[in-house]
Amino acid sequence: MVFIGAQLVKSAGETFRGRNTYTQCFTLIAYTIGPMLPVRMLDALPAMNPWITLCMGMVLSLSVLYHRFPRLLDPDPPQSQSFGLYRIGGVLLIISSGLARVLTELVSMQGKLTLFP
Repeated sequence: MVFIGAQLVKSAGETFRGRNTYTQCFTLIAYTIGPMLPVRMLDALPAMNPWITLCMGMVLSLSVLYHRFPRLLDPDPPQSQSFGLYRIGGVLLIISSGLARVLTELVSMQGKLTLFP
C-alpha cells in the first residue's frame, strides 16, 4: 500500500507542476500510514468492528499528512495548489486504504463463500 500510494501521490503532484521525487513521496506516505498500524491492532479484539478501526486510523493518518506534507514535499508557495495536492493525497490515501480493507475482508471470507449452494 505504501509503494502504490507513493506512486499515486507522485503522479498527482506532477499535475500541480510538482518536482518531487519518489523517495520524498514514499517518505510522506510511510509517515502518514504510521498511525494506522497501532490502531489496526484493535482488530484483534473480537467485538471491534474493522471498519471503525479503519476510520479511526484514517483520521489520524490525515492529520499526520496535513502536518508532514509541507515539510516533506515542499510544494509551490500558492496555498491553493498546496491545499489541493493535500486533498488529492488524502483522497488517494482513503481510497487505497479502503481497497486494502476490502481485499482483506474478501481473503478472510474466501473459505466461507460458496457460489452454488
